[in-house]
Amino acid sequence: MESTKKKGRPPHPRAKANPFSALTFAWTLPIFWSGLKKEIEECDLYEPLEEHASGPLGDKFARLWEEEVERAQGKRTPSLLRVILKAYAARCMLYGFVLFFMECGIR
Repeated sequence: MESTKKKGRPPHPRAKANPFSALTFAWTLPIFWSGLKKEIEECDLYEPLEEHASGPLGDKFARLWEEEVERAQGKRTPSLLRVILKAYAARCMLYGFVLFFMECGIR
């Protein structure tokens, strides 16, 4: 799968932000300041981050679907839910555990 990139946008500031800036979201301040001065238009927005590109995720999802279809092979119908869980469950569980420990530590 290919994604089309629009050229001419400035690079995303989060890509080169230091850890403190990333934790405090200070890298967002310039776009807020420009939004106060004038109305934000499409040309004012940044290029998306590499990890937000749809191409690799679509390729992974297609590969997982093909594997699910091969495993089903007439025994059962392929399950989209199974593919979604394989694609996202580990990351969601990791975030859930982090949030769980943060909530327990705060209270």
